[in-house]
Amino acid sequence: FDARSIPLVPHALGLAVVDAAAVLGPDAAALRLKWPNDVVDRPVSDQASRKLAGVLVERERFVGGSGERDVLLCGIGVNVDLGDAAPADRTDLASVLGERPDRALLLAALLMELDATLRALATPASLLDRYRGMSDTVGRSVRVQVPGEGALVGVATGIDDGGRLLVTTDARTHVILSGTVRDADRSDGR
Repeated sequence: FDARSIPLVPHALGLAVVDAAAVLGPDAAALRLKWPNDVVDRPVSDQASRKLAGVLVERERFVGGSGERDVLLCGIGVNVDLGDAAPADRTDLASVLGERPDRALLLAALLMELDATLRALATPASLLDRYRGMSDTVGRSVRVQVPGEGALVGVATGIDDGGRLLVTTDARTHVILSGTVRDADRSDGR
């Protein structure tokens, strides 16, 4: 894929997790994506979302025999079966599916879906359309903790063509490249 698609890698990984979970059972089709890098379940629209998975992508400089190059280090953490230890703001595949999932089947499905969604980076508009359609963030009142800038409270109004979150406040629309997003209208901050 083109280097301009690198900012969309976390979006692609999140889609892959949702798609892999849906392979395991139809109940997982209700999973949503919280910008920029969480897979969540929100059983009832006015309840807080519960995190099922997180994605982390870091760009690093690698020095090897053929010289220097940039690489992406990607990590995906999926709550498979937390049992009674699940905090209130977390969920797991066992709860979503109603049964403990087969870990080998989950891994196989995730690898297949990663292959498909990473290839979809070649057509970023299509990938972003899918991501926007699964967004749990757009349309919500949010509090965004922007690194080095403090908190911003507004309504998440969209995701631009670069994968950035658009948050509209009374003053203007802000383009968010990175930050921690929480529901603004919840006292518990989730």
